[in-house]
Amino acid sequence: MIQQTYLFAVMSVAALWWLWGKVRPDLVALIALFALVYFNVVPAQDAFVGFSHPAVIALASIMVISKALQNSGLLDLLARVANVLRPDPFSLILVLCALTAFASAFMNNIGAMVIMIPIAIHICGKHGIPVSKVLMPLSFASILGGMTTLVGNAPNIIVSGYKEGTGLAPYGLFSFIPVGGAVAMTGVIFIALIGWRLLPQRHKP
Repeated sequence: MIQQTYLFAVMSVAALWWLWGKVRPDLVALIALFALVYFNVVPAQDAFVGFSHPAVIALASIMVISKALQNSGLLDLLARVANVLRPDPFSLILVLCALTAFASAFMNNIGAMVIMIPIAIHICGKHGIPVSKVLMPLSFASILGGMTTLVGNAPNIIVSGYKEGTGLAPYGLFSFIPVGGAVAMTGVIFIALIGWRLLPQRHKP
């Protein structure tokens, strides 16, 4: 019971620090880990076992791949394709969301958004379309795209690692496409047809 109390107290303080936002999240996580070791909630010899988990290694690899995609010029090519879109919001949002979903299927969702946001803002300014109508659809598209492949987001990798740990075969790269692909395609079409119309229209210089 005492260990559960220490665990709850440490995680509560860590959550408050994360919400406060003044301390780096990784530093908060390390402090919480050391606190749990100090209170014997986590054995000292097991403190860093999690760093060797396949999910952590896979996520680090995704970060490297994301940077490689940024530097390779592939995404610049996608930007040039998007730059010749028709000026109506439907075509613009449909193609941008499709490109974002495709990119986030093979790289980190945040990395895909970091790349696509400047492109979207530039195209919106070029055609006089409110940015407020485009950015949130891109955010949802990046989440939907991450559902389609094993490396699209962290939960997929974690579930695959857990499955492998139970003695079953791990998921393949495209094992999630039958469900995730259908959901992503439906979601992107909904966003392009209806979703963006529900957002407020704000013009900002």
